[in-house]
Amino acid sequence: MTPGSYGLASSQGPNPASSDWILSQGLRDGAGKLVRENAQVGCPPSNEGKSGASSCLEQMAHQGLGPGSHNWQLYQPGDRFWAFQSIETGIFLALAALLVFLAVRRIRHIA
Repeated sequence: MTPGSYGLASSQGPNPASSDWILSQGLRDGAGKLVRENAQVGCPPSNEGKSGASSCLEQMAHQGLGPGSHNWQLYQPGDRFWAFQSIETGIFLALAALLVFLAVRRIRHIA
């Protein structure tokens, strides 16, 4: 699992095209405490002639999101998909082999 964070007024953020598996997300305050679960916010580039980032951050401050607040995600990167598929296949093959072994042993014991 990989944690990631990005600022409220940052142009950086998650890339939806990367097919990441998001396990948890939310808003954290400057101390790192989870303020809102399953929420993400971002500031637009401009807001009615004012500096977009500063106006947006002022609005966020009124909602209890002070300096240092950031968006947070816990995710598995999309490039790990095939590794997970290989691990899962190996587990199921091992279980199938164990069940075949137990069935053959049981049949020989009964016969």
